Amino acid sequence: MRFGDEHQTLKYKQSPNSKNQTSSMAELKQVTFSPEVLARIAPDVSLQRHLALGVRPNLRNFTEFKPVEVSNSTQFQDNNDNVFSSSVVKSGSTTIINTITLGIVENFNSNESEYATIYPCVEILRGRLGAPTDEEMILSQDLFETLYHNKIIPSTSLKINNLGISIKDDQTTTTSQTNSTIYYPDLNPGQWEYINLTSHHHKSYSFVLLSNIKVYSKSTSTSSLFDLCYLSMLEALKSLKLPRCYVSESFTTKVAMKSRRSNTRGLVDTNKASINIDLNKSLYEKIDLNIKSGTIASNFGVISHEGNTILLADLEGEAEESSVLSRLSIITNNDSINKISLVNGDPESEITLEMLKNAIEISKQRSREQGQQI
Repeated sequence: MRFGDEHQTLKYKQSPNSKNQTSSMAELKQVTFSPEVLARIAPDVSLQRHLALGVRPNLRNFTEFKPVEVSNSTQFQDNNDNVFSSSVVKSGSTTIINTITLGIVENFNSNESEYATIYPCVEILRGRLGAPTDEEMILSQDLFETLYHNKIIPSTSLKINNLGISIKDDQTTTTSQTNSTIYYPDLNPGQWEYINLTSHHHKSYSFVLLSNIKVYSKSTSTSSLFDLCYLSMLEALKSLKLPRCYVSESFTTKVAMKSRRSNTRGLVDTNKASINIDLNKSLYEKIDLNIKSGTIASNFGVISHEGNTILLADLEGEAEESSVLSRLSIITNNDSINKISLVNGDPESEITLEMLKNAIEISKQRSREQGQQI
């Protein structure tokens, strides 16, 4: 018989009936619960019983991680012009869909940071509606700070260089027939020297990366969700290509080609112009990133059982989520360690140096396996 099919038995006291019983002894009765119900009403009891048998409630070994599948399909980019990269990460019953969109900001501060980050918005779809939960907001903030401190995206890679301009053809008479041509200083140097620009080409602009992360999960812990969301962001960044941008003027004008033979130059007023994204995918360019091979996040929990401290990898389920209070989060790659986070939430399950060393070795092994899959 599988352990998951067994039922748990609890005993309780029934108060004596004063009319029918004169004895002060209470009658004992038995109540049987399924493993799923017991994990909800008494998660610590359920987890301790599993640990006594040498197996976890999810039937995995103590240091066993769930397999992770990664997909970089371009379906989202093909169907949505505002999506420039995406990734799909699946682990067990959890699926994460990550799409990256762009924004444009002006660089006012000359002493800006050397590295940039992504602004994530995590939405955990567990059958509820309403405002973002604390779990979603904390997870988004943690992803934002981790990506920034790991120095993955250089700020220079997001700067908009060679800002172009869209020139409307003044030979057409109606608005519906108006055509325009986009000129870039590096791609159209011959035409560019006859265009005199004012404000926008004296300013500096950069892209802002926005990540929309949708999590489809029922039993994954918050720590494991961070690992999967972080992996989805890295995979989406690897396939990210940035488009070119151009200025579109608010009135009709065009530099006539015959004016190239004279001293006449066309003047374009860009004070009232707007910056647009050129959706010509043949002009998209990949950005420089500092993503090292095998980068992956691993989480562990530490719990005490019969006087011994046990290390649990990749927490899952209500029993482990609510009972395990001491936790580790480690981000490693093939060469180094990017992040170590420790939380000693249970005085009876303290994280020792030996246990930390064991967790680091397991994380490095996962990084080597991850690097071989790429």
